[in-house]
Amino acid sequence: MWADENNNGLKDATEAGISNVLVILHYFNGSTVAVDSQYTDATGGYLFDSLIAGKDLVEIAAINLAPGGPLAGYASSSGNGADNLVPPI
Repeated sequence: MWADENNNGLKDATEAGISNVLVILHYFNGSTVAVDSQYTDATGGYLFDSLIAGKDLVEIAAINLAPGGPLAGYASSSGNGADNLVPPI
């Protein structure tokens, strides 16, 4: 998890990671079931190391976007380059 300052979809060396973001792992077998969760570390990293074979989904919990949350004021990167950036309000 990082602040994609130039909106290129890649973590560049100058872009900082975002810590304390709640990430939830779901397993899908006809219905979606939450099976694990992690908080990102100081570099924005997280690891789910006991995956069940099949289809998995990673969710960035909505609580992260709430006022005071680690992603408050951010939007998802489109990966289309700096021309598509909207500055935070």
